[in-house]
Amino acid sequence: MIFNTRKTYNVSREVTFTGAKQDVFAGISRYDLYPKFIAGVSDVTILSSEDDKVTVKFDLNLIRKFSYILNMEHTDDQFIRWHLKSSDFLTCNSGLWQLRSSGKNETIARYELEIGFKLFIPKGVIKKITDSSLPMMFKGMQAVIDCHKTNKNKSEK
Repeated sequence: MIFNTRKTYNVSREVTFTGAKQDVFAGISRYDLYPKFIAGVSDVTILSSEDDKVTVKFDLNLIRKFSYILNMEHTDDQFIRWHLKSSDFLTCNSGLWQLRSSGKNETIARYELEIGFKLFIPKGVIKKITDSSLPMMFKGMQAVIDCHKTNKNKSEK
């Protein structure tokens, strides 16, 4: 579903990831792995990390090259929330991952995003980009989760 309010775009999707909830949570919060597995993410820098709060700089190359800094908050292996701290291209980037177990080795993730741009981008263009990029992002996120699980299993041996 996509709808437009106040020159921002809201997107929400549910996706099922293979992995226990705590592994999915840990994988999603492995921002350092994003450039390796998520198309369009060219670099990630952790600017600060304290308790359940992380400030992360993302460099992307999608429609054009741009970067943004998000303040992330992690809650109880269930929520990852974020909001925009600064950007050269975005006016808004707020959202969340909400996780719930769906069985022994599956986790349902609800992804919500509110995004706004400094330049006018028609709603139809946003919809087209969203419809093609979100499935690729979810596939990449599963690869991040799998990589995290593999690294975790190696360190446990």
